[in-house]
Amino acid sequence: MDNAVPCEHVDHASPGEHLCIPMHADGETLGVFHLRTAPAPAEVTERWAQAEAVASRLALPLANLRLRETLRNQSIRDGLTGVFNRYYMEESLAREVRRSIRHGATLSVAVLDLDHFKQVNDAHGHGAGDDALRLFGRFLAMSVREEDIVCRFGGEEFVVLLPEVDTDGAVDLVDRLRMNCGAATLGTSPTGRPPITFSAGVASLPADGMTPEELLKAADRALYQAKSAGRNRVVAVGETALDAEAA
Repeated sequence: MDNAVPCEHVDHASPGEHLCIPMHADGETLGVFHLRTAPAPAEVTERWAQAEAVASRLALPLANLRLRETLRNQSIRDGLTGVFNRYYMEESLAREVRRSIRHGATLSVAVLDLDHFKQVNDAHGHGAGDDALRLFGRFLAMSVREEDIVCRFGGEEFVVLLPEVDTDGAVDLVDRLRMNCGAATLGTSPTGRPPITFSAGVASLPADGMTPEELLKAADRALYQAKSAGRNRVVAVGETALDAEAA
């Protein structure tokens, strides 16, 4: 259209008329409705009016879709760390167990617990504790594979689901996380909070259980063994504390 400001996404070498109409709903711009046509001059005004009507009618459904997506994320995400919550973990673990049994594949579950977390809160305040949890959640989410599922189980405890990973592979992966965790989660807080370390227990299907409950209980027992052996280590079901420390 004449005297209009051209949009950067428009191919100006392409023939015809272009119209870009912002789509608004509830005071928010949701996108741009872009129309390109080559009408006779007499039809231009009518076409633009029709396009504006279409853009206006599309804006509200888009706003509703965005709201639904926001509400869904709030229902399955942990508000502090941004990783998935316990509800989503339980659903996902049940689904992955069924899938692994159906396809004869392995599945590993790692339960991670931050070491001496109460001391962080006591010495540096709950703000520093929240900051540590946020950094740790972000570190986990960025460090695992796309198909892995990171969840906050509660408090300072996290669960990582590792589809198609056996016990040895899971221990190696979680131990790499453990070794890289401190520097990655130190943050820039002026409180002098120490680097984060964690203990972890690993269980795998089918060796350590065939149900979500059995796998979680087995991984939790291995976690308890890791903490009893001095923390800051990864222990798999059936592995002794001495083996874990030597690794």
